[in-house]
Parts: sequence; structure tokens; C-alpha cells
Amino acid sequence: MDQFRLAACGMTALCAFAADAWFAESATAANMWFARDMPMSRMNAEDVNIMQGAVNAALDAAADGETRRWENSKTGAHGDFTTRSSFTDSGMRCRDLEIENSAGGLNNRSLLTLCKTADGWKIKSP
Repeated sequence: MDQFRLAACGMTALCAFAADAWFAESATAANMWFARDMPMSRMNAEDVNIMQGAVNAALDAAADGETRRWENSKTGAHGDFTTRSSFTDSGMRCRDLEIENSAGGLNNRSLLTLCKTADGWKIKSP
């Protein structure tokens, strides 16, 4: 599973931003155990696609302090992404992103730092 997807979910390392469809791609038993109480564990592929699009749009275009919402009216899964700050690190554009997701009665909030690479937005390593 790529780091960005894990991050987007709200798990901590951005799942905090994304990963049930992602978990399905390459999950280990440990990852599934860790995610069982996360909103991503209750999201379907459509939820994840909608969420990913909203995350990328927020990272690419939202002003610092701006909140963007995503929602799948079919499932009720939803969340908010707030871009907290922008900066440059090692020549890469980076952003602090607050992520709040809800699905299937589960809620999570995370704060992650992501940097844009040639392969897209990735969680910044410490």
C-alpha cells in the first residue's frame, strides 16, 4: 500500500488519508487489525475514490486554512480536509493536512505532512 493512501484515511501515518480499497490491494493481517476500527474499514471503493479525489484537489489547490468536504450520498461516508500550511522541503512542495473522516459509525481525525513528488503526494518521512 502506498504511503499516501495510508495517510489519507485518517490512520496516523495519513490513515490517517487513505485505505480499505488500498488494504485490499496489499494488506497484511497486521494492517487489517490496525485498521479495523478506522473509518476506512467501512468504506467501499466508491467512497475511497471520492475521498482520494478530494484529498488531491485540496492538496493541489486549496489555500492554507481552507476546508474541503467530500461525501458519498449513497453510503453516507464523508470527511473534511483542511490545509493548515504550505512550505518547501528539499525542493518539494509540502503541506500540513488535517483529515477528518467518518464511515459506518466510525470517526477519525489526523494531521499529516505530505510532499509532492514526481509520483504524487506522499507522506513526509521524519
